[in-house]
Amino acid sequence: MPKAMPTLIKRYIDAYNAGDVDGMLACLSQDIRFTNITGGKVTAEASGSADFRTMAETALRSFSRRHQEITNVITVDAVTLAEISYSATPAQDLPNGWKAGTGVSLSGASLFEVKNGLIARLTDQS
Repeated sequence: MPKAMPTLIKRYIDAYNAGDVDGMLACLSQDIRFTNITGGKVTAEASGSADFRTMAETALRSFSRRHQEITNVITVDAVTLAEISYSATPAQDLPNGWKAGTGVSLSGASLFEVKNGLIARLTDQS
């Protein structure tokens, strides 16, 4: 991970990679706004920590392995933009066409907005 990575975001990524939903939620505000955009289309959204928990737990069951690596980061005030290299192996066939057991890798970016010491908005785009 780049040295300029804010500690809060590093903790979130570490929890994500460990499959630790509680650890991820500890980094998020109660009113977290999460959006995932793939190929220019919104593919997942969550509003609030309960909604995010449901989404994260579903994602954990859908993948036998998943990993995010931050390759570059820019932080200005309360906003961090991170370039991410993502790899995963679906545990089941997914609606987007990914097949169970087939490795997937892609690159993208995540925007983290921090308010009151917690991540209040997270947008993933690939």
